[in-house]
Amino acid sequence: MEKPKRLVYVDLINVLAIFGVLVIHSSWNKGSASLELSSALLRNIFAPAVFLFIMNSGATLLDYREKYSTKTFLNKRIHRVVLPFVFLERHLLLGRGLSQESLAECEFYSSKTKFIKFF
Repeated sequence: MEKPKRLVYVDLINVLAIFGVLVIHSSWNKGSASLELSSALLRNIFAPAVFLFIMNSGATLLDYREKYSTKTFLNKRIHRVVLPFVFLERHLLLGRGLSQESLAECEFYSSKTKFIKFF
């Protein structure tokens, strides 16, 4: 089996998307109105980075059947995504003394919960 050819433009899009997501995550400022305006402007400018990252991830998975079977693919995804997520949620959030009640008091978590309960 020959080594797959590396696509430079995929790497470049990933670098730009990662930078954009970092800008989004680091621009949550609360304080004066001008700070909030500039952080909202930054988040809106770099919002497409999230979608670029998701589309790029999907594009690299398009031909997974040429590499391995669907069963192997799903096993790899479960071990790489689901298990670390469950571990991080249970041990890092709840294991540090954060209960479901204290998480519900957080602005982001409570708005997400309200959104989920809406549906």
